[in-house]
Amino acid sequence: MSDEEVRARLIVLEVLSMSALGIIFALTGQNDPKHQRAIATLNGLKKAATKRLSEANEPELVGPGEAYLDELLSELSENLGLLRPKGK
Repeated sequence: MSDEEVRARLIVLEVLSMSALGIIFALTGQNDPKHQRAIATLNGLKKAATKRLSEANEPELVGPGEAYLDELLSELSENLGLLRPKGK
């Protein structure tokens, strides 16, 4: 597989995973008004991804991987804020 194919697949995976999580959080938002379950899910994803990065046994991947993970999770967290019902 070429570098371009790998990059293209990563872009598609990012869009699919971010969209899927956004849809799940949107659909479950009414039953999770303070987003406690969504936040727990994001924390669990972060823990699992950090563990997986460490298990790769390539220290040069950990820093950039964790930075990218933080970027994606921050984006999802911001979107959770947009899903919160507005006070009347």
